[in-house]
Amino acid sequence: MYVKEYMSTNVITCTPDTLVLDAQKLMDMHNIRRLPVVDKGKLIGIITQDRIREVSPSPATSLTVSNI
Repeated sequence: MYVKEYMSTNVITCTPDTLVLDAQKLMDMHNIRRLPVVDKGKLIGIITQDRIREVSPSPATSLTVSNI
């Protein structure tokens, strides 16, 4: 089995300037858990749902996205 068998040619990406909320929406919309971060056609990182969850307010708090 080869990596190419799992690769996707139409990769969904974001830029370093993408808002975290927008990155989360992209992942939700495309049912993906990881989003490559690309700058000028070069991969510079990957943002994950877990990382976004780590930096987001807890659902147990009174903070909402509109309060941030």
